[in-house]
Amino acid sequence: MLIDLILDRKDNSNIVIKDGKLNITKKYSPKRFYDSIANDNIDGLYNNILETLDNKEEIDVKKVLANYVIYGGYNIDIIKYIYSVN
Repeated sequence: MLIDLILDRKDNSNIVIKDGKLNITKKYSPKRFYDSIANDNIDGLYNNILETLDNKEEIDVKKVLANYVIYGGYNIDIIKYIYSVN
């Protein structure tokens, strides 16, 4: 779930599944973030986010992630974190 990826990065622990095993890495990887969203894109749930990641600027990505937080009913304090990282 996308919110988990955002919170994992915020907590400085990024979950990686490799060879069927769950691993945690301290290094953030934009590609791993993208791939995780793409793999979890059931019924096109994240199509808008993936399209933004593919075709837009960083500020646009932050906006679409902020909207995800708002419309998902998550704590809006997460938006401050989203806008604080590059």
